[in-house]
Amino acid sequence: MGCLICLIGFGTALQHSLVWPLLTLVILVILMTLIWRHDQYSAVIRILFDDYTRLQRENPGSTDFDILYSIVKSRRPLWTEDRILEFCVGKSINQVVLLMLIMEYEIHPISDMNLYQRLKVQVETMGGKLKKSQPDHQPR
Repeated sequence: MGCLICLIGFGTALQHSLVWPLLTLVILVILMTLIWRHDQYSAVIRILFDDYTRLQRENPGSTDFDILYSIVKSRRPLWTEDRILEFCVGKSINQVVLLMLIMEYEIHPISDMNLYQRLKVQVETMGGKLKKSQPDHQPR
């Protein structure tokens, strides 16, 4: 019903003036594109990868574990040191980002399999871009 009213209003506005409906359509397409491409999960993924690259730049001698530890500690300040160590040991940035998403949004990988798979692909894609943008980065 709402879509029908919107279409009728858009058609009526189009009959009276060509400028405003086209401007509205352009704005609508831009907003829909932004909403489609930048959901809440993408934003958190981007923030975590940005934190990782910032910490790498600021601390060039640090190991990946130290950087991951800092990221998890800043996101989960109430966790004990043992819990943070357990969370970071033997994991890559991609794995930590995916785990942080699962925990933060309480995603259950079995019942939310489609969402989990989509997030996993997003994390791997952004992780791949991170590695391509830093050719001299050696895993530690």
